Amino acid sequence: MKVPKSPALQLVDLTSLSIGSFQNNQIGEGRAFLSNRVRFGSDLTGFANARWDEKYKYLQTKLSDLPAFCRQFRGHRVVLAPWTTDWPGHGHNTNWMEVTLHWHPSMEPLLLELSELTCLSLDGTRRSLWANDFIASSDVAQDWLNFWRFVFAYFHGRYGFKLPFLPDNLDGARQCAYFYERVTALYFSHAMNVNIIQIP
Repeated sequence: MKVPKSPALQLVDLTSLSIGSFQNNQIGEGRAFLSNRVRFGSDLTGFANARWDEKYKYLQTKLSDLPAFCRQFRGHRVVLAPWTTDWPGHGHNTNWMEVTLHWHPSMEPLLLELSELTCLSLDGTRRSLWANDFIASSDVAQDWLNFWRFVFAYFHGRYGFKLPFLPDNLDGARQCAYFYERVTALYFSHAMNVNIIQIP
């Protein structure tokens, strides 16, 4: 996969991370979140899939355009995402919880456990994110990462890489990754004073 050359883009090969037993494709890009390669020193920081142009082909903003697009939001508390939960591709249903249970009904017990663990309601009506590709204010990204790692430690400690839900309507080789994306959806659906913006 060819990644555009830009000082604002740092290429991370997920298969080469030194994260021991966590090096498993079941958690997909979550491997990067468990590594020491994640640093939040600049004003905006985040994660973009190397397959951005293929995965988000409906966007006008290509991966090579992303740094320039993001620069205009420096100094603001924002989350810039290529796939927000109110993206029209899901028709008229913008409730991330309802859409999740439509496609992955067996995930419900895990989501209820997640809600109990975090004391956050599963009300999915507020705009959030479908994927772990996003660029955010560094303090927002750091708070999210702390939350994500806390949740991962709990669920991985309890279930390992075999989360108890059926791999229906998804790639069984990355089953866990789908659940950990819902961790992100839950977090940002409760992130107050943060402006979530759909990348055009």
